[in-house]
Amino acid sequence: MATPSREQLFKGEALQHELRQIEEQLGQLSEQRIEIASIRETVSQFETINKNDELLVPLAAGIFVRANATDEKALYVNVGQGVIVPKTRTQVLEMLQDQEKQLNEAEEQLARKYHTTLSQLQELAQQLQDSTGTQAKER
Repeated sequence: MATPSREQLFKGEALQHELRQIEEQLGQLSEQRIEIASIRETVSQFETINKNDELLVPLAAGIFVRANATDEKALYVNVGQGVIVPKTRTQVLEMLQDQEKQLNEAEEQLARKYHTTLSQLQELAQQLQDSTGTQAKER
C-alpha cells in the first residue's frame, strides 16, 4: 500500500488548520452578533427612560455606579480615538443595523471559504484513496 507524500500530508494538515481557524472566526462572529443583539435590545428600551430617572451605569464587568439621566433623548457613542458624539436612539439603531450587515457579509464570506477549503480537503482525501487503491491493485 502506498504512503502519501510529505507534500500531500503537509497540504492536508494545512487545510485542516485553515478549517479550524475559519470555525474560530465564525464563532467570534456569532459572539459579536449576540453582543449587538443585546445592545440593540438595551437601546430599544432607552425610549422608556425619562429625565432624572436613576440608572445603574456599568463601569467595568460587574461594576456599576448610580447615575441620573440628564438627557433622555441622546446616547453618546465612541466613534474612535476617544471621540464621543451624541446620537439619537434611531441613529444608534441604524449604526447597529449596519454592523449586523457587515457581520453577515463577513460570515457569508467565511462560510464560502470554509466550503471551498473543505472541498479541497475532501478532494485531497479522494486522491489519496484513489492512489493507494490503484497501487494496491497493481500488486
